[in-house]
Amino acid sequence: MCIEFLKFISATTSFIGIFMLHCAANTTTSHMERLFAGKILSTDHRYRPQLNQSEATRVNLSLVHYSLMDVDEVQQSLASNVLLVVTWVDETRSWDPNEYGGISKVHPEPSDIWKPRFFLTNSIGSRDIFEDDYAPLTIFSDGLTVWRPGGMMYTYCLMKMTHFPFDTQTCSLNLTTGETAETLRLLSASSKPGTYSDKSGEWLIKKSTIRTVTQDNIYHVKYILQLNRLSSFTVLNMVIPVNIISSISSLTFLIPVTSGERVSFSITVLLSLTVYTGEISKDLPTNSESLPLLIMYLACLLLHSGFVIVANLVVLKRHFLSFRRGTGTKDSIPRGLSFTKKLSDPNLQDHLSGEQETSLTYTHNTSSKENLFLRRHSFDSVNNVQHKRSTSSENDSESSKESTCQQGFSLLLKSYMFNYISVPDFWFFLVSFVLWLLITGVFMTLMAFGF
Repeated sequence: MCIEFLKFISATTSFIGIFMLHCAANTTTSHMERLFAGKILSTDHRYRPQLNQSEATRVNLSLVHYSLMDVDEVQQSLASNVLLVVTWVDETRSWDPNEYGGISKVHPEPSDIWKPRFFLTNSIGSRDIFEDDYAPLTIFSDGLTVWRPGGMMYTYCLMKMTHFPFDTQTCSLNLTTGETAETLRLLSASSKPGTYSDKSGEWLIKKSTIRTVTQDNIYHVKYILQLNRLSSFTVLNMVIPVNIISSISSLTFLIPVTSGERVSFSITVLLSLTVYTGEISKDLPTNSESLPLLIMYLACLLLHSGFVIVANLVVLKRHFLSFRRGTGTKDSIPRGLSFTKKLSDPNLQDHLSGEQETSLTYTHNTSSKENLFLRRHSFDSVNNVQHKRSTSSENDSESSKESTCQQGFSLLLKSYMFNYISVPDFWFFLVSFVLWLLITGVFMTLMAFGF
């Protein structure tokens, strides 16, 4: 008997469960209409869903940052794709699911339900960013209400561009409640990253925090973002070209004075730096409080280019004054040109083995001291070559040619050093190059390491 009774109880329980599932599955529109008419829409949405109106409504806030859309350094603004998850308990809209065909949650129009209001205080547009009535809202049978507003938030962000392009910026989203602490109590505020929260072509979200403070009896929520700039693109397209252009400014002192290209070359470098300065300034805010080191670096490079131009003018002035005094070369061909041509002659051995009076020809009217020094130097070099050729006559032809080429290269290098680079040119080149290294090293260190 006991076994049969237990079987009867089990079968009855199974039948009741199947019947209840069948009833829940057969929820009709009449159940939904009755629920909306009796519970959802029966309460006015203009006052808080609290049975005791003297008590504050408890609200939880969660912020989900999906993506960083844009960071505008010129306008100093931040565009973010943000979703808020706001939850509270609606004491006036709870029901028993068994009485309404097993309905456990509904999705009413947001305009028919009371909602807490939040304002974006540092917005550059509308502060009431959640004024639309299309954000999804869900009410569960126990009165728990979940509201998910969100969208693009355009906020003001004060940026410090001192260490651009190796800078780190701190921006925030400042939210405040639309009601005082007596009517709305913010229990907790949290944040979590979205799917693409830290992915941006130029910026990387290094850290995000959220803070809640009470000021003037109103809750304020501050969502802070720490942004690190990805500087590879800026370095390759701006910093490196500027360094290369400015470095060749010192090379103008190696150009022969008689070529007539020194000043024009220096002015071309100066104009190139001016163009890069204008292009970089377009991407920076017009803020004198935190002047970027890169702009100061470009200004110093412009001064350096101006110094190079002035130095070249001094050298040219000295060179042409020597013409009037009769101590300079009156010919436009640099000294040593005929000697260089003779070294490039394929029949160098025949010239070197010939008479000394015809092997070296000077076509310039130089000073007596310079002619004497150059001729002694050239004759000694030719004698050395002839001596080596006489002592190495037994060697093969390949070693003889190699020795001749080495001597010719040595004479060519010494001829260039003595005839093309003067002492003032050398010192101007050395001073300008050391000055460029000092400027570049100091500013690159300051920008990269953030001193």
